[in-house]
Amino acid sequence: MKPKIAIHDIDLLQQALLQLGVETQTKAAQTHNHAVLLHYFCNTNGSMRWVWPAGLTTPYFLRFYHSSHWRAKIFVWAVRLLFAFDAGRLLAHGTCLLFTNPHGQHVIRKIWKNHWSVFTGTQGPNRKMLHWHKSTLGAGIFTKIALTPTARQNLLNEQQSLQLVQQLPLKRVKTPQIALYQPRQLQLHEITGLPTHRIAQLPPQALQEWLQHSLQTLPLTQAGFWHTARNNRLQALPKCGRHLQLIALQKKLLQLSNHLQHTVSTIQTSGAHADFTPWNLRILNRQTIGLLDFELYQPQMPALYDLFHFIYQSVVLIEQGSYAHIQQQIYQLLRQPHWQQFMQQHRLNAAVLEQCYLLCNVSYYLNIYARQQTWHTQVNWLLQVWNDALSYHLQQATPTNARRLLLTDLPHLLNQYPHAVLKLRVNRLEELPENADLDVCLPYDAAKALLRGLKQHPAVTHIETRKFTFMFQAAVHLTGGAVLHLDLIWQFKRKQLQFLSASNVWRQAKPGAAGVNLPLPEHEFAYIWLFYHLNRAEVPAHYRQMLHKRIESSNSQQPCNRLAMQILQKETDYRRVPEELPGNTARLITANLLQQPPNKGYKGVLNRLAYGYDTLRQLLNGGGMVITFSGVDGAGKSTVIQQLKTRLEKEHRKRVVVLRHRPSLLPILSALKHGRQKAEQLAAGNLPRQGNNHNALSSALRFAYYYTDYLLGQFYVFVRYTLSGHIVLYDRYYFDFISDSRRSNIRLPQRLTAFLYRFLLKPKHNFFLYAPPECILQRKQELSAQTIEQLTATYTGLFNKLNKKYRQSHYIALQNINLPETLTEIINHINNHAHEKSFAKSSAVAQPAVCVSSVGKQHLAPTVCG
Repeated sequence: MKPKIAIHDIDLLQQALLQLGVETQTKAAQTHNHAVLLHYFCNTNGSMRWVWPAGLTTPYFLRFYHSSHWRAKIFVWAVRLLFAFDAGRLLAHGTCLLFTNPHGQHVIRKIWKNHWSVFTGTQGPNRKMLHWHKSTLGAGIFTKIALTPTARQNLLNEQQSLQLVQQLPLKRVKTPQIALYQPRQLQLHEITGLPTHRIAQLPPQALQEWLQHSLQTLPLTQAGFWHTARNNRLQALPKCGRHLQLIALQKKLLQLSNHLQHTVSTIQTSGAHADFTPWNLRILNRQTIGLLDFELYQPQMPALYDLFHFIYQSVVLIEQGSYAHIQQQIYQLLRQPHWQQFMQQHRLNAAVLEQCYLLCNVSYYLNIYARQQTWHTQVNWLLQVWNDALSYHLQQATPTNARRLLLTDLPHLLNQYPHAVLKLRVNRLEELPENADLDVCLPYDAAKALLRGLKQHPAVTHIETRKFTFMFQAAVHLTGGAVLHLDLIWQFKRKQLQFLSASNVWRQAKPGAAGVNLPLPEHEFAYIWLFYHLNRAEVPAHYRQMLHKRIESSNSQQPCNRLAMQILQKETDYRRVPEELPGNTARLITANLLQQPPNKGYKGVLNRLAYGYDTLRQLLNGGGMVITFSGVDGAGKSTVIQQLKTRLEKEHRKRVVVLRHRPSLLPILSALKHGRQKAEQLAAGNLPRQGNNHNALSSALRFAYYYTDYLLGQFYVFVRYTLSGHIVLYDRYYFDFISDSRRSNIRLPQRLTAFLYRFLLKPKHNFFLYAPPECILQRKQELSAQTIEQLTATYTGLFNKLNKKYRQSHYIALQNINLPETLTEIINHINNHAHEKSFAKSSAVAQPAVCVSSVGKQHLAPTVCG
């Protein structure tokens, strides 16, 4: 323990004992010559937590400890076992010797009879000490000793609140009786019962009786809690808030309060304990509960305030759960019949009342935390959950962009860990361009923790993660279909070369205007300059401008890249970003890096093994997709493919390859006569379904040729594209041979071509695009309206059959009238299934696939041609 912390705690302990009539000194004196030997148990930060007299045979300090969780129960069992064998001293972190006068000795030995313990309280403006002793009648007495002016006010509020509550006609809720009240202390008779941290274990009738006491309906703006939270607390926070996290939460609270003010006219209010937590509640029997600690009681708070507070506090502080767990508990509780009846009887809107709870509770604690120099770990847990809860409700209540919402919250997540955001060209993260990604340098464990935090964010649907030995590539999929790409880097590598120390970058990073840490200018320069030149590419102009701007704003004269100086063999510093470099720069940099310690000896061997492992893993995992489109001519496949290609390249950061109809491992048949180039020109100039082949043998040979191309070519596509992580878009697929074989100048029974489909790899996602005949004829006049309707019906029937037969694949018909809506639906479908396996097993090989055709599930939309 740190001595200065111990001395401060001993001073506070002496003040508390003095309030109880026991005057003490740390040294013996003529008037204070009665020794009092104390043991103490410490918090994780070294400060005193529990104090008890030496020789105590029962661990009375456990009355200050909540033990409903299994870990807490194990601790309680172990402590009691130690005291049962008279070994309680082994639990203590230290001893403290005080000296008291005869009166103090009389209180300790005759009144308390050495059966007492002290809890030194939680640090903060509300701090108070708790003293427990056994009275002469054998009952327990709790004494609260205020250590701050705010704590004294809280004791007065508790005394008045208990008098008020005890006048209410409550049959199933018991409260402690007051034994003594003075301005600095409050003595209460102990209430004993069973603790619990599960809301479902509380007697529902007792809980409902408490929640509905003093229930009334008021105009929102006239409710007392509204004025206190919105006008007092939120307005006072900027004057004392030094933490960016608190300022961000304040902004969200203001947005939420503005929404409530414009959408809610009346609100149900009731009296609230306001600290209704597992450690302030006891189950007395199957129908009765006991409530403790009424310091924060308020007569007019949002209805259900205590219910929400119990769930939030127990999930966060005991279970260390997320807001998703809180939502689950609220939903499971309120869906029960007796709670549904309770909500309907009192016309309670759970969503609105939870928003009001957040407004009151979060604004109250933000003002407390803003005044504290240091925070407990639990404070960060609460801030994170509150942030997620506010984000969820804002997203539900207002048309908030999911990507912007996540970027607004990202500094809150990042600032929990050492980090540096690289190549950032905006002053606020939410201003990041739509298709821009983020590179973050941080430790490996921090990267994993960040991903866990992102998964809990209400705007995130799922995350695709590609792990390398030096970084995570994460595609964060958001509600509404948007994607945010993150590169989480813990080692700077290019193939087998480590070219920069990542630990130096995140350790020396400084807070920036965007609310995140930014690397030093020399580190930024080194990263960008080396990254691009090792990849044999020029530094983009916008990065050169960014570096110049950041360098000019720096007063440092330190060379930012000694490696660059050595290679260029000239005097330079980071104020002179090289514009022209010799052609063999990459080779010279590589040669120099190979001589650096991180790339020499056994470290160099490990780097090569890691690079080989990453390469092999990428080949085995693939990560590519095959997306096929089918539909009649004029359904809009080519336009959809063209725009989808652009979006997939930006959102998935993968190469996109477009194939026409089949793998084309074998050339089209006319190429044998005219050559590939001329044959393709002739095929493009011919109208569909104009072939005059009626010969069964000719059709069989032609189909066998194309089927062989599919059978062999699918493996070629898998190895060359899918296995390398590329995305393949098919403009038409094998389904044409089943539903419209005439288009390929083939006349064979549909049953035969459909039967042979079972031997091909099954795409996981299949879309068929269709439109009304009048719309298609406005685009192309190649087919009659009757033919379009017949083909649409044939494709629709085929997709319905395939959907029932191949459960592992999806066959979806999509009406293509509004192009943006069509693209959004396709992108959403791809993203929603991206976290599943990207390929489906066939008879021999598994191939990732997504197919899009032009008929199927009809969407209700006005028929607008274009």
